[in-house]
Amino acid sequence: MFAINRIKNKILQYIIALLLFDVILVAILENFFQNFFAAIPYYRIVIIGFTTLFFLPELVFGKIKLNLKRITNEGLFIFLWIAFAVVELIFGLLKGNPKVYIIADFVYIFFGGYLYLIVGNKMKSNSLNTANIERFTKWFLLLIYPLLFFNFTISEVFFILILSLSYLFLIQKKYLLLILALIPFFIQITNSNRALLICFLTLVLLYGSYKLSIYIKKQDRLLLITFLLLFIVFFYEEILTILFGFIPKNTQLYYRLKQLLEIINSGIDFNNPYHISIAQRLVEAKLVIQLWLSDFTSFIFGCGLGGVIDGALFIDKSVTDTALLGSKSVHNIHLLPFALIHKYGLLGLVVFGMLIVELYNSVKNIIKKDTDPVFVFWNLIFVLLVIYSLPAGSFLWTTPLFWIALVMKKRVRYE
Repeated sequence: MFAINRIKNKILQYIIALLLFDVILVAILENFFQNFFAAIPYYRIVIIGFTTLFFLPELVFGKIKLNLKRITNEGLFIFLWIAFAVVELIFGLLKGNPKVYIIADFVYIFFGGYLYLIVGNKMKSNSLNTANIERFTKWFLLLIYPLLFFNFTISEVFFILILSLSYLFLIQKKYLLLILALIPFFIQITNSNRALLICFLTLVLLYGSYKLSIYIKKQDRLLLITFLLLFIVFFYEEILTILFGFIPKNTQLYYRLKQLLEIINSGIDFNNPYHISIAQRLVEAKLVIQLWLSDFTSFIFGCGLGGVIDGALFIDKSVTDTALLGSKSVHNIHLLPFALIHKYGLLGLVVFGMLIVELYNSVKNIIKKDTDPVFVFWNLIFVLLVIYSLPAGSFLWTTPLFWIALVMKKRVRYE
């Protein structure tokens, strides 16, 4: 509590409180579940409950104003998603989807609207600047280092936050804070997955684009970026080989990168256990497309909230064995666009399209010169969360920081 009181911003206080609560919750769940994947539904609901209670005083005692005349693109995105969720809630009930999944799917999106109202109104009177963020970072790292030292499990979302903080300190040339922030990330990355590494590479590309925007004209930037993309396409094997040289063997990241290189070179072998995680995602995508195109109603509305797939054709036992309602009612679809199509059909493509537009706008905000660093910080969190969620769709809308970043990246706050 002492740390929280020293940080004069409600959202940053929440992140510190969430870190402590999250670590304790994961430690408890790891003792009850042999496979943590089976605990994820319970973990997500408890985290949403904690977040709701943390911000509840703002709803009860604060003044909540909703100005529809000044609604931003971010606000429109959230309101449309909630409207689609209401439609799909009804459709899911009519289809007889499992009620526990229907309720969970709706709660996640309704929760996003709740955070939009609370955070959107609170931040008008609760300023956030770089001094606040620096003070927060010191307390945050003071907690992260001992947690890593004692081998506590820290959720990936906090390392995405660390990457965003690192970028902020990099563009501000505060190199000591940059190094202190990156050390925990590099400790974690060897035991993480490909998605977190892709987030780091995204950060590097964004910083490179930012520096180009300062020194090189737009036409020259486009030419240089095109050259770099072509270089990556033609020399990806050499790039991955160089990466292997920096990554310790017998780590999860080394295994994932080697798996990716094999698939790029030889294609996916669906009978090879070594390729199972990527092959499983492709099997899911194929089944979702078949369900989506099966009839006109499914094409428009998908399977509705709570929609499930029979896991009989799945090849990854870890998916079917950890399904909350058993292998015949698998609810989680990994790839983000297919997860949205499965639940929302054509409406899901609309949500995904709006998400891509928001992603594009945030990238432009990040690489633009002479931009408020705090504005860049929240846009970067949003971008990295979307990138991380592409192979793990449900991570996006079940993560409170996604909804907070969506609110905080609105340009109108920094004008």
